[in-house]
Amino acid sequence: MSSETGFVFNNSRGIIMLIIGLALFGVQDVLVKMLSGEIAVMEVVFFRSPIALIIAWWIVKREGGLHILRTRNIKLITLRGLIGLSCYTSYYMALAMLPLADVIVIAFSAPLFVAALAAPILGERLDLLRSLAVLVGFVGVIITMNPTGITDPAVLLAVYAAVSYAVQSILTRQLGNTESGGSLAFWHLLIFWLGSCLAGLILGSGWLLSPDSHPSVAFLLRAWTIPTLAQAQWLLIIGLIAGCGFYLLSQAYRIGQASSVAPFEFSAIIWGVLWGFVFWNQLPPAHMWIGMALILASGFYLLAYEKKLSKAAKLAARKYQQPTVT
Repeated sequence: MSSETGFVFNNSRGIIMLIIGLALFGVQDVLVKMLSGEIAVMEVVFFRSPIALIIAWWIVKREGGLHILRTRNIKLITLRGLIGLSCYTSYYMALAMLPLADVIVIAFSAPLFVAALAAPILGERLDLLRSLAVLVGFVGVIITMNPTGITDPAVLLAVYAAVSYAVQSILTRQLGNTESGGSLAFWHLLIFWLGSCLAGLILGSGWLLSPDSHPSVAFLLRAWTIPTLAQAQWLLIIGLIAGCGFYLLSQAYRIGQASSVAPFEFSAIIWGVLWGFVFWNQLPPAHMWIGMALILASGFYLLAYEKKLSKAAKLAARKYQQPTVT
């Protein structure tokens, strides 16, 4: 299928690249979870970001050169980067304590928060059907949090990761008209690295860590140490995965139509369940499967609805552009 500009989309290739990219990010989650009892989360960011930055730099050069890094929206880009850093940090703090699949399922409620927040922030109208879909999805989130049982407080970190990711996505929409994908990725990773440097200066000595700290809190406050050879190898792999994963995801949406590729974002949940079972012999409990089903159903409906609106908008634009005969 081709676009109005003549570019030929390759949806099947885009979908394959997306699925592989998400599988790689799932492996990254596994490695970070394994290191969560040894290294501080911000130290992981510190070593991960420069490697991913090199790949982002390469993408920037492919997209047109260094001039695309010039921006008039540095304040909004900085805000997006800081929110993204808090999202990343809270996500992996949750992962230090909770099963991998549980965290991924809760994190994938982000599209629900995007739909809910787009109305007050972007002025997008949320009609009755989409409101009901969002409500069903939020019921799924509540079920995954298991409110009737003993729930680890790390669940709240996963929920915050979903909310902050939604805000980050909305800011990306606002910046998308003026910034390239490579530029956004480069500034994002640079802010991650600078933020980790600042965190290292403030928290790196471990002075706030107490012996009875929750594992998620300990992952944040643990003293920074010089990585062992084995740890350094894992950190290098994490950085390479982050860079390659980002490239695959950005390429997936570049060569494939977003409406065709986006539904396969949910394959990350499948990878989360698979990796959790392979590495820790963990499977989600019954309430997680129920919540997962509601979140997936809601998410797929919202994606289908957005595809319908996008198609209607394109038809209206074509009709408007047709010359009138007088």
